[in-house]
Amino acid sequence: MSIENKNLLVKRLSETHSALGEILKGSDLELIIYDDAEWRIRDILGHIATWDREVIQAISSYLEGSEYVIPGIAEDETDFNAQKLLEQRNLPTDQIMEEWNQARDDFKEIVKQIPIDKLSSDL
Repeated sequence: MSIENKNLLVKRLSETHSALGEILKGSDLELIIYDDAEWRIRDILGHIATWDREVIQAISSYLEGSEYVIPGIAEDETDFNAQKLLEQRNLPTDQIMEEWNQARDDFKEIVKQIPIDKLSSDL
């Protein structure tokens, strides 16, 4: 990966976040969009923030020369996702939005910290 690709990645992280933010303007964030699990729009935002944070942890560990394993995750991420949903269920929507925005900003910042010589390596 080149510096241009790294910059493009950071740009895409910004663009996709902004595009979703525009779509959300005026939306009812309490609207249930997955009936079987009763996931609301705000739950999806919390889910995105959760996984952005997990990627940040993985990259941070990589930059420190270690490996990150998600605590408590088993064969698949279903139980992890369900647990995170429960943890976020009663948070105020404003806090979910703040976390969603902050997690993406932090994600972009950690990507910027990856040295060029480590961009092509496996995480």
